[in-house]
This record gives sequence, C-alpha cells and structure tokens, in this order.
Amino acid sequence: MDDALEAPPDPHRWIILALVCALALAGNYLQYQITALGVVLMVRLHLDITSFSFLFLAPMVVAVVLGIPLGCAGDRFGPKRVVATGFFVSFVGAVIRLLWLDSFAMQYVGMLLIGVGMCALASNYLKVLGCWFGLDTDRAVGIYYASSCLGIVIAQSSTAFLASIEQAYGIGAALLGVLLLLWCAFGSSEPSVSHERKSVLEATGASAQQSPFRGSFRRALSNSGVWLLALSAGFILSATTAFAGFLPQALEVSRGYDSTQAGMLAALVTLASIFGALAGPPACRLFPRQTGGMTTLILAGAICMAAPSFAPNGSSLIAVLALNGFTTAMAGPVVQASVLLLPEIGKAHAGSASGIVATVSIALTSLLPLLAAMVCENDYHLNFIVQGCLLLIAAVPLRFVRLRQVP
Repeated sequence: MDDALEAPPDPHRWIILALVCALALAGNYLQYQITALGVVLMVRLHLDITSFSFLFLAPMVVAVVLGIPLGCAGDRFGPKRVVATGFFVSFVGAVIRLLWLDSFAMQYVGMLLIGVGMCALASNYLKVLGCWFGLDTDRAVGIYYASSCLGIVIAQSSTAFLASIEQAYGIGAALLGVLLLLWCAFGSSEPSVSHERKSVLEATGASAQQSPFRGSFRRALSNSGVWLLALSAGFILSATTAFAGFLPQALEVSRGYDSTQAGMLAALVTLASIFGALAGPPACRLFPRQTGGMTTLILAGAICMAAPSFAPNGSSLIAVLALNGFTTAMAGPVVQASVLLLPEIGKAHAGSASGIVATVSIALTSLLPLLAAMVCENDYHLNFIVQGCLLLIAAVPLRFVRLRQVP
C-alpha cells in the first residue's frame, strides 16, 4: 500500500470528522434558516424577492472572493488556524444578524461574515480529512456532504416552529459558538506521527506540512487536473442547485401541487441526497478506474434529473424525485476527494487546490442556473432537461483527468 495515502490508525480521526461535519452542518443551518423565515423577513425588512435573493446568496459571494486565498492560507498556516479564524468571523456575523434585525444592510453584512467560516472550511476540509483518513478520504467526504445536506433539512424543517426570528438566530449563534470552542480544543490539522513516518509523508506529499503561500498556489494553479475537477464539480453543483431552486415552483405551477406538498417533495429530494452522498464513494470503488466510476455515477444522475419531466403525478413522481436526490449526490464527494490523487498535489497542496475548486464551482453555480432560467423561462419541463444536461456535461472534463491509482 502506498504510504503516502495510507490512513493513520488513530481513533481521534473520528472526533475530527465529527467536528468538521458539525461545522458544515451549522454553517448550512445558519444560511438556510432565512429560507424558512423568508416571508417574515421580507415583511419585516420590506424586501422584494430580488433583495431577499441577494441576502440568501451573500455567503456564495464570499466563497467566490475568498476561496483561493483561504485555501492557500491553509497550506501556509495550517487548516486548524484558518478554519478557527473563519468561524470566529462567522460567529461575529451571527451575532450581528441577531442584534440588528431591522437593518437590511447589517443583515447582509452578517450573512457575508457567516460565509467566511463556510468558505474556510470548504477550502480546507479536504486537506484535514486527507491527512486523517488516507485511502478512506472519499468516504469521509461523503459523510461531510451528507452533514451539509442535513443542516439544510434541519433548518428548513425546524426553524418555522421556533417562537421568533430572535430565537432562531440566537440558537444558530449559540450552536456556532460552542462548535468553535470544540474545534479550538480538539481540532487538529494532522495526526501526531513518528519522526520516521513524518519524513516519509513529507517526501511523498502526504503530510499537511506548511507550504510557502506562493509556491503552493502556483503548483495548484498550473495543474490541469485541478481545473478539470473544478469544472466537473462546478457543473454538478450548478445542476443540483438549479434543480433544488426550481423544484417547488415547478411542482406548484406545472403539476398542481399546493405549497405544502411541494415543500415536502423538495425535502424528500434533500433527504435522499444524504444517502446518495454516503453511497457514492463505495459505489465508485466497484469500478476498476475512479474516473470511470465517477462518469457512470454522473450519467445515472443526469438521467434521473431529467426524468421528472416525463413522470406522471403520484407515486411515480415521488419515486423519481427520491431516485433523483440519491443519484445526483453520489458523484460530488468522489470528485472533490479526487484532488488528493492528482500528481504533484496530494495533501501538502490540497488547500490551494481545494480553494480553486471551491471558487470555480461556486462561480459557475452563481451563473449557470441563471442562464438556464433565461433559456427555459417558465417551461419547467424543459428546465429539468436542461439541468440534466448540465449534470451530464460534468462528465466531460473527467475524461482528461489523470489520477494516481490506489489499491
């Protein structure tokens, strides 16, 4: 077995995974709280749908701007410090959001600051998990994805039952504060290893040792595989985001469901995606080559994403939507984890590479769903097909990616 990819047999890695997943859950919980509070917030702040969209998408703006710098900072100063600093900024943002509830400007600033922690985590979680889980990193990434989806589900399903916006935001801020303290106390960028093993890991690029800021970024920037995986991840995220955004409207306008039924079916897709994220990595390992496995999973997801256009209402549509959520979430964790298998990247430069992947994928997600909406307008049947095509395109860059083979 390649020692550069061998997972250290340290039980503390499960604590690290739990903390990383809890931070991902909390970050998504805070962001998606405002979707459940949308009507109340729009009335209280006198917002139209455009202004509300700016508020909700504020964390994505942060990801586009800071994804690469925070990834490079993780290579230079270590992921633990960068993630801790990012979530401290997020905690400040959560407090600002709680204290200035009647100011749109301060609410927007709070959402921007909340996005800093998630951006720091998105750019560095792969570096952390890679050092702790080695060959099992793809499975750990699947759990990370599932936790992110769970945060969305919890926010959408529970926030409306809270007594007030103040209570909802207070719970979110308190949760983030507790997790920040736990990360500072128990988080770690990499396991403690013997001097001999550390020498081997550093020689093979498997250690999370600090790398020069510019050198690490240049290495990631010049690696074609990083950009190919970034494009693939971007089309996957664009397709799934567009589908989730248009599904409730499509079910109400073109299928005749009421808002409650449409919301329940949309939640079903998110719940199914949790299981898909967990099943994707082991399913991909059934294939002799990882790129072939990822391509197959993407193809299955693209078919299922277009299928709602042809499924009749009732149990058939419910089954298709559940299958959609499951299959479209399978490839994402494997594509993200594949950064560690790129030649000349490994774990040493995973922060910079992940920052590029996060920035490109979020940038595409900010653009492609909008273009799809402009092309399809109010034709929701065509929208599903176009989103399936976006997901299918994600398989094209993978044909040119060269990954290291692992046992």
